[in-house]
Amino acid sequence: MRKTALLIVFVLLLFSLSGCVVFQKVMDVSGNWIVELEDSGVMSELRALAEEENDPRVTMLYTTLKLTQTGNQLSGKFYFFSLDISVSGTIGEDNSFEVEGSMPIVSSDRDQNNRAGVNIVLEGTAIGSKTLFNKTATKLDGEMYFDDDPLDTIDFEATK
Repeated sequence: MRKTALLIVFVLLLFSLSGCVVFQKVMDVSGNWIVELEDSGVMSELRALAEEENDPRVTMLYTTLKLTQTGNQLSGKFYFFSLDISVSGTIGEDNSFEVEGSMPIVSSDRDQNNRAGVNIVLEGTAIGSKTLFNKTATKLDGEMYFDDDPLDTIDFEATK
């Protein structure tokens, strides 16, 4: 009887300590991601300027996405060319995520205070390892687009 009671208390203690992780339904996507953008008009222009078409650095554009996660809320930075874009968004129980941030429009206008901006959106799905005690993303698949033209998308894949 004493062993049975001790076993029940031990099992309840185990589930209470690990419950927030065991029953967590949202995948952890926090960390630093290397983003590879594919099939973009920018990449076509860079390929045209490059003399070697087989150079992998020419066929892919490497950028960085840094995410911090609190529950299902995401925040961080997206480094696109020389731009530092603050992003925020969410990740769902189905491992789909969406983050967006405001990017200044590059123009010849030197007045930084009155420069117009456009929202940049990254959305997709987190893929990773799911164990009893954690759900950690190892890859992000998705597309990037500017909110003024959501049909013109650039596919991306990101890895840690």
